[in-house]
Amino acid sequence: MRARYLFHGQVDTWVAKSAPAWMAVRTVMQDVVSALAHLHVKGIVHADVKPANILVGLDERGKLADFDISVDSGNLSRGCGGRLLGRLSGAGCGFWLSVPAC
Repeated sequence: MRARYLFHGQVDTWVAKSAPAWMAVRTVMQDVVSALAHLHVKGIVHADVKPANILVGLDERGKLADFDISVDSGNLSRGCGGRLLGRLSGAGCGFWLSVPAC
Protein backbone atom coordinates (compact mmCIF):
# COMPACT_ATOMS: atom_id res chain seq x y z
CA MET A 1 0.00 0.00 0.00
CA ARG A 2 1.40 3.39 -0.99
CA ALA A 3 1.18 6.39 1.29
CA ARG A 4 -1.32 8.99 0.08
CA TYR A 5 1.27 11.78 0.00
CA LEU A 6 3.62 9.92 -2.35
CA PHE A 7 1.12 7.95 -4.43
CA HIS A 8 2.33 9.31 -7.79
CA GLY A 9 5.99 9.57 -6.69
CA GLN A 10 8.38 12.27 -7.83
CA VAL A 11 6.99 15.12 -9.90
CA ASP A 12 9.14 14.40 -12.96
CA THR A 13 8.10 10.72 -12.98
CA TRP A 14 4.44 11.68 -12.57
CA VAL A 15 4.61 14.10 -15.51
CA ALA A 16 6.42 11.56 -17.74
CA LYS A 17 4.15 8.61 -16.94
CA SER A 18 0.75 10.23 -16.42
CA ALA A 19 0.89 13.26 -18.73
CA PRO A 20 -1.29 15.28 -16.35
CA ALA A 21 -3.18 18.39 -17.46
CA TRP A 22 -1.12 21.56 -17.21
CA MET A 23 -3.45 22.87 -14.49
CA ALA A 24 -2.62 19.84 -12.32
CA VAL A 25 1.12 20.46 -12.78
CA ARG A 26 0.57 24.14 -11.98
CA THR A 27 -1.28 23.19 -8.77
CA VAL A 28 1.61 20.95 -7.68
CA MET A 29 4.11 23.73 -8.33
CA GLN A 30 1.94 26.26 -6.48
CA ASP A 31 1.89 23.89 -3.50
CA VAL A 32 5.70 23.73 -3.54
CA VAL A 33 6.08 27.51 -3.85
CA SER A 34 3.64 27.93 -0.95
CA ALA A 35 5.67 25.48 1.14
CA LEU A 36 8.90 27.34 0.34
CA ALA A 37 7.31 30.69 1.20
CA HIS A 38 6.15 29.27 4.54
CA LEU A 39 9.63 27.91 5.28
CA HIS A 40 11.26 31.22 4.40
CA VAL A 41 8.92 33.12 6.73
CA LYS A 42 10.05 30.72 9.46
CA GLY A 43 13.70 31.38 8.56
CA ILE A 44 14.34 27.98 7.00
CA VAL A 45 16.07 27.48 3.64
CA HIS A 46 15.37 24.08 2.05
CA ALA A 47 18.62 24.17 0.03
CA ASP A 48 17.82 21.14 -2.17
CA VAL A 49 14.74 21.85 -4.28
CA LYS A 50 14.71 19.54 -7.29
CA PRO A 51 12.15 17.25 -8.97
CA ALA A 52 13.27 14.26 -6.87
CA ASN A 53 12.28 16.18 -3.71
CA ILE A 54 8.79 17.10 -4.90
CA LEU A 55 6.28 14.31 -4.31
CA VAL A 56 2.78 14.12 -5.81
CA GLY A 57 0.04 12.65 -3.69
CA LEU A 58 -3.10 10.73 -4.52
CA ASP A 59 -4.95 14.06 -4.55
CA GLU A 60 -2.43 15.42 -7.10
CA ARG A 61 -1.10 17.94 -4.60
CA GLY A 62 2.61 18.66 -4.26
CA LYS A 63 4.61 17.88 -1.15
CA LEU A 64 8.14 19.14 -0.53
CA ALA A 65 10.43 16.41 0.83
CA ASP A 66 14.01 15.79 1.99
CA PHE A 67 15.02 18.40 4.53
CA ASP A 68 18.40 16.76 5.29
CA ILE A 69 20.43 19.82 4.29
CA SER A 70 17.92 22.52 5.19
CA VAL A 71 19.36 25.57 6.92
CA ASP A 72 18.01 27.67 9.77
CA SER A 73 18.91 31.14 8.50
CA GLY A 74 18.71 32.49 12.05
CA ASN A 75 21.93 30.57 12.77
CA LEU A 76 23.90 31.92 9.82
CA SER A 77 26.98 34.06 10.14
CA ARG A 78 29.29 35.72 7.64
CA GLY A 79 32.76 34.38 6.95
CA CYS A 80 35.62 36.13 5.23
CA GLY A 81 34.56 37.61 1.92
CA GLY A 82 31.00 38.02 3.24
CA ARG A 83 29.96 34.44 2.40
CA LEU A 84 27.19 32.98 4.52
CA LEU A 85 28.14 30.15 6.84
CA GLY A 86 25.83 28.15 9.05
CA ARG A 87 25.10 24.89 10.83
CA LEU A 88 22.57 22.49 9.41
CA SER A 89 19.16 22.72 11.02
CA GLY A 90 18.27 19.04 10.68
CA ALA A 91 19.97 15.71 10.32
CA GLY A 92 22.84 15.52 7.92
CA CYS A 93 26.52 16.14 7.92
CA GLY A 94 29.01 18.92 8.58
CA PHE A 95 28.51 22.53 7.56
CA TRP A 96 26.47 24.19 4.87
CA LEU A 97 28.81 26.20 2.65
CA SER A 98 32.18 25.25 4.01
CA VAL A 99 34.52 27.89 5.40
CA PRO A 100 36.36 29.54 2.48
CA ALA A 101 40.15 29.67 2.47
CA CYS A 102 41.15 33.23 3.35
